[in-house]
Amino acid sequence: MTSLPDHSHTPHSYHISLSCRVKPKLNFRAEKLNTYRFCDNVWTFMLNDVDFKELSEFGTVGKVKIVACDAKAAALPPPRYDD
Repeated sequence: MTSLPDHSHTPHSYHISLSCRVKPKLNFRAEKLNTYRFCDNVWTFMLNDVDFKELSEFGTVGKVKIVACDAKAAALPPPRYDD
């Protein structure tokens, strides 16, 4: 029986990687909007043949799924103070 790898450090490494590599603005254009859905304040888009552009960098991806929600609607309720 093989043991599963330890991924306890994974969320921290993702945070470091994203903060160093992700830019705040990115443009994209898709050849086809395959599907879209709005359910429980969450938008889901499935795109095909997507071109990404950021200043001088350019890339193409075959399939992309974008999930977006309203940050205000997703906020936690205010804390309760019990006396």
